[in-house]
Amino acid sequence: MNYLKVESQDINRSTKLDKLLSFTICTFISFNQILYFINILFNFFVSNFIYDTMLSYIALMVLLVISLFKIGRTIKIDIIFLLIILLILYLGSYLLNFQNREYMFTSIFDYRYNPFYNLFFFAFPLYLLVRQIMNYNILKHMLYIFSVVVLVISNLMFILKFSGMQIELQYMVFSYNMVFFICYLIYDFTINRRKISLLLAGISFIIVFIAGARGPVIVIFSYIILFVVFNIRANLKKILPIIIIMVLTFFIIATNFTYILTKTNMFLIKNNYSSRTITMILENNIAFDSYRGEITEKIKNDILKKFLLGNGMFGDRAVTKNIFYNGQGVYAHNIIFEFLSQYGMIFGTLFIGIIFVLIIVAIFSSKDIVLKNLLLISMSSGLIKLFLSGSYLNEPYFFLMLGISVNIIQKRTNLLKLSEKGDVI
Repeated sequence: MNYLKVESQDINRSTKLDKLLSFTICTFISFNQILYFINILFNFFVSNFIYDTMLSYIALMVLLVISLFKIGRTIKIDIIFLLIILLILYLGSYLLNFQNREYMFTSIFDYRYNPFYNLFFFAFPLYLLVRQIMNYNILKHMLYIFSVVVLVISNLMFILKFSGMQIELQYMVFSYNMVFFICYLIYDFTINRRKISLLLAGISFIIVFIAGARGPVIVIFSYIILFVVFNIRANLKKILPIIIIMVLTFFIIATNFTYILTKTNMFLIKNNYSSRTITMILENNIAFDSYRGEITEKIKNDILKKFLLGNGMFGDRAVTKNIFYNGQGVYAHNIIFEFLSQYGMIFGTLFIGIIFVLIIVAIFSSKDIVLKNLLLISMSSGLIKLFLSGSYLNEPYFFLMLGISVNIIQKRTNLLKLSEKGDVI
């Protein structure tokens, strides 16, 4: 049996199932931004309708149930293992640390912000679903479609907001929701040379820079760096011209940076719009950490006090209670401090080590350009982001990244086993 025959075993799996799983994955990762748009549409056309969010969540859960039903008995053992670990950590934290309880479960009807729902019905399913994917070309095609749709409606929402329409867009959430899809279209343009991908990614990046926060900009640049580093050898002819254009563009912008920002800011102010990022740069306040330093210091001091076991799942929120966000507490804004705060130095370091080893091995093991770049994109959106904002407990991209990493390693391991048996030439 040669390599092509090994690959054909994957391809022979039901294409319909891969299409369903790919559609479900894309729906999950784009859900928050699409929900933004749905809320705007209902507020505009049906002002008294208050069930649009609830119906959207119900539709999402129905799609998940259908996908799980179609998967049937093929769920892999590592999914069950990871789910058991999460349940043990969750229940253990709930029972052993009284302070965590108010952060771990709010109300059965709190379908949008309930931490339990976010972890087990919104974030973890991405690991489960992506582990079942066999034909990543189907997922790749579906991601392109969703990337175009999400960025088009995102740009439309910004235009509506800029034109003066009274819509609520939380600048950080809005911009982070665009990051994965911008990165994907950057990848798509570089590999497939679709001009629409470059145009849409470029416009969307400008909107993120103007309307969003600094973090999303950093995440996008981090992906570009990762893409160049891990693809330049295999795609030198495609990437080199783009690198040259990017360097020249960066040089031109850098030499006129203050002038461009000043003129842009004047235009925005004239149209009654204020850009947080541009204002911070012009006021030499770009290094302001939005009180993250105080959060980090509080959590670091607590880690030293609870060195062994930590505070349990969601424990970083309990540590910062009565200090931030009207006494509600806040996540660590750094995945390493989050793990150390929740699980202590021993288990926290162990979990962090496993995650980083898994990702590194997957990146250097992958020979599939599609898989590798899906990993790099999800790594930017689901790991690098977590060094700046967010929590792994409700981050779908984090679990998507883990699932893709395991798939890469498993695929490589299976091929090596076949090669040892002499079945792969």
